Amino acid sequence: MKTAYVASILVGVILILVYTFQANYSSLMSPISNIFFLLLSIAAAGSAANALKKYWRNLRDRYSQIWLFFTMGLLLWLISKVSWSAYTMTPNAMAPHPSLADVLWLAGYLPIFAALHSYLRSFGFSLSRIRYSAFALTVSFALLWLFIILVPPVVAASERDMTVLLSLVYLGLDLSLFSLSVHGLFVFFNGRIGVAWAFVSGALFLNAVGNILFSYATQTNTYFSGHFLELIFHASSIFCTLAFYTHVKEL
Repeated sequence: MKTAYVASILVGVILILVYTFQANYSSLMSPISNIFFLLLSIAAAGSAANALKKYWRNLRDRYSQIWLFFTMGLLLWLISKVSWSAYTMTPNAMAPHPSLADVLWLAGYLPIFAALHSYLRSFGFSLSRIRYSAFALTVSFALLWLFIILVPPVVAASERDMTVLLSLVYLGLDLSLFSLSVHGLFVFFNGRIGVAWAFVSGALFLNAVGNILFSYATQTNTYFSGHFLELIFHASSIFCTLAFYTHVKEL
């Protein structure tokens, strides 16, 4: 697994360097940005599919269903990014808001939520009083931070009720997934899959932060292909890839 970690760090360093020095190749940054999005999304979906291949038994088996749901959700998010790339790569095209990419992305939440919930049910929701308190404090702090720091600027920048509503729907769904993942992290913290759940929690937290910052940037017309906030989504995809890779190696 050390090779995977080293490779991920190397990819992260390359991403930071490419985004930092983009002024030297600004005309190429849009396709470069989209290529990064697609490659890292494919890596995440492929990692989930690899786990599905390992754990698959039959459609009635709950554990098989879990990995099928994970794979379906990440595939929907991948297709969503393909759709968004089509908008950004088309000259003089303005992406509608909401768009097909939004529909596909929102659809991806359902199977991922089902996978996380079913996973926790299959192993039990048991937490000691101390761990449950730590879990509640962690999630509460994350909720408070995201609402106080990130939501007001998005609401203030938006001139359309639909856009505000969509941004809050994204945030609510992101935090639902994040809450489940943190619950799992506290359940499995000392177990063999504790590291995998740490990566899942990190990926979903970054996804929540990235989505709300993206909403703000698009409403203030400051977003462009190659924006530094894209690094948040790239890091989320890397964490997601590592989560499933680590799970397969550990269990």
